[in-house]
Amino acid sequence: MLLKTLGDIALPEDAATAPRDRFYRQPIAALLAALLLAMVTFGVARGFSRAQLLQFLDQSLAPIAAIVLIIGAGGGFKQMLVNSGVGAAIGQMAVHAQINPLLLAGLSPA
Repeated sequence: MLLKTLGDIALPEDAATAPRDRFYRQPIAALLAALLLAMVTFGVARGFSRAQLLQFLDQSLAPIAAIVLIIGAGGGFKQMLVNSGVGAAIGQMAVHAQINPLLLAGLSPA
């Protein structure tokens, strides 16, 4: 993630290596690199077997996967509201309703 910030500042957008650099500067690529580095340094280098590493990964990554799926679904739903114009229509209705925003949020069905 630090590489992304430094790359955004230092590298021009039309550099020859821009597509490759954009991949390496993605947060998901940084998290994958951190996971692989942790597997090597805290797993293999400490003498854990492959089966033990897989068990550790299963125990630690399974709960995270559900959270990532929920966040991704929320982002997809947001984009659907933005692209369809429903979000703007709801915003206009809220502005014209002249109700306190806290009360308006409490009246929402969710």
